[in-house]
Amino acid sequence: MEEVRDVCRKNMSRQLNEINTENVKGYETLYNGLTKLWDKEILPGLDPVAVEAEKWYEINGCKFVAYLDLINKYKNREEILDWKIVKKKKSDNEVNSMLQLSFYSLITDINNTGICSLTKTKKPAIHMVRSYNTDEDKIWCITVIRDLLKGINMRYFPLCSTENYLCNEKYCEYWDRCRGKVVVKKENELNWSKKK
Repeated sequence: MEEVRDVCRKNMSRQLNEINTENVKGYETLYNGLTKLWDKEILPGLDPVAVEAEKWYEINGCKFVAYLDLINKYKNREEILDWKIVKKKKSDNEVNSMLQLSFYSLITDINNTGICSLTKTKKPAIHMVRSYNTDEDKIWCITVIRDLLKGINMRYFPLCSTENYLCNEKYCEYWDRCRGKVVVKKENELNWSKKK
């Protein structure tokens, strides 16, 4: 369990640093709140099988790697859990349609997956949503990846989702030429006008 706690804290710290680099006091408060909640509400219910498991998979000659936060035993079956620091908890619908979880299920043959949302609000909260990935989900995942590879082979590079944490000025060298900057600017303007 110590390994699970350490990995979780390392991931929390990394994710918080990526989204909250200026406000040191806010970072410490949020980190402390989330780790206390994690230790109290989530950790006691875990039965870890593997932590930060590295899995490789090949589709159409292209190799993919996935790092699984946790493979857990839950109700006599294995499940893959991923934790995310988010502004608001992930809904059942969001979790059930996540390509990431379908991919994890595809490469491991573990159909049960879940997201542990670590919510960065004034009062930190943790919310677990579990999902089941069907064969149709896995086929959809392969189809999306094959289409993406086909586009890349034709020199077409689709835009990243603006919800992706990599879609920001710090990580993307195309930020100034992409819709990411425009979308974030519009969101900020919208939020600012709501506060008035």
